[in-house]
Amino acid sequence: MITFINTLPQLPREWMREMTLLQKARHHTAFMQARGTLLDAYEGSNLESLTRGYFTNPKGVVQSSVPNANQNIIDRAIRRIALVYKRQPNYGVAAWPKGYRPLRRWQFMKEAERIANLIGTLLIKPVVRDGQMDYDLIWDYLPYFDNDPLRPTAIVYQVTAPSADLSRDAGLEWVLWSAEHHAVLDSNGRPKPNPENPDNVNPLPGGTLPFVTVNLRSGREYWRWGYGQPLLDANIAINVALTEMRLGVRYSMMGQWVVTGVNEDTKIVKGVDQTIMLPAGATLEAISPPAKMAEAVAYIRAELENVFANIGLSVQFADSGDQPSGESLKIRNIELLERREDDVAHWRQVDDDLYEKEQAVWKAAGLPGTLPPRRTNFAEVEFPITPREERARHDWDLERGLTAITDLLLARNPDGFASAEEALTQVRSNLAVNRSVSAETVKSS
Repeated sequence: MITFINTLPQLPREWMREMTLLQKARHHTAFMQARGTLLDAYEGSNLESLTRGYFTNPKGVVQSSVPNANQNIIDRAIRRIALVYKRQPNYGVAAWPKGYRPLRRWQFMKEAERIANLIGTLLIKPVVRDGQMDYDLIWDYLPYFDNDPLRPTAIVYQVTAPSADLSRDAGLEWVLWSAEHHAVLDSNGRPKPNPENPDNVNPLPGGTLPFVTVNLRSGREYWRWGYGQPLLDANIAINVALTEMRLGVRYSMMGQWVVTGVNEDTKIVKGVDQTIMLPAGATLEAISPPAKMAEAVAYIRAELENVFANIGLSVQFADSGDQPSGESLKIRNIELLERREDDVAHWRQVDDDLYEKEQAVWKAAGLPGTLPPRRTNFAEVEFPITPREERARHDWDLERGLTAITDLLLARNPDGFASAEEALTQVRSNLAVNRSVSAETVKSS
């Protein structure tokens, strides 16, 4: 029942609450759709369609004279600014328990850093699969809060059947985690039976939630954007400009045929082996529009330089003829290095928090052994130097005990050895061979 005060309707409190929740749900859905668009653009699956949308006429007809540009600058930019996990961190652990894969963890964190830079807020969830530690990256989810609006006390996210597996049912499922409960919900929100956890209780000790929130950029709210929006904006503008350049090249080379002095029923046959017959007083000519390619190239470069500069990147064009040194590159990218320092502080906290969650998940899964104590040491950024400078630096570091010869071998061939001990064995074998060859050389001389 609706009551009125001074002829204005007074809605019941429940109605107001439902409308507020509905409005929030709409905003959340639009926010997640925008993030999904960024992910599709990063993977390169929607850039051509986004470009095509700017070449439709009022009748909905899309130009088909040239291919729509489909260049991807987002992937390049995101990869270049993700510098924290560019090289594998050193955790100071000699041997990990069976089932814990530091290489898999590094690969996952490398991609997680890129996605966090792209779309902003996301979750990292450790999980045990087939007796091994693995990880999930969750970007589309619903957080619930109690007193702290920045720290979720419950998480709900969707799970869908893999699209590549046609035999799987594509019905929606939801996963709920809270301090007390853990359950898989069907599309109607009902818990699905789980013989291993019939009461749907949280299996982790102390009501731990197996999630770590990543928020690289500061803000007042829980949800925050990454750097992907301006990159997508510039990427679309560049693809539109490239498509227009393609059209300009085609029409400036082939021209646009224009005929005057004829009616609509007049049939004109063109071709290199045809004689064109025109009525008296009619004209037929090809008009070539001016194609200002230099100005178009300058505009595209300006778009690229501007969006890259705003995230701390410098652009090196192939025709500049400039070959900068390592120090010059460092100066050019000083903003990027300073931003990396901020990112390192954040990712160090994320990495440590994630390891605590891994320990809880490892213990709850009943895997053998325990995850050992560790410390996080991120590798520093290195810029290209000449071979002579590199040799001098290596000699300096070796003489003063700043590095080990095995570290140099692992840096040169990181995938060639399973451990530092194996690399040391190879070094000793090489040195023995070298001494033997030197002795034989002296003997023969």
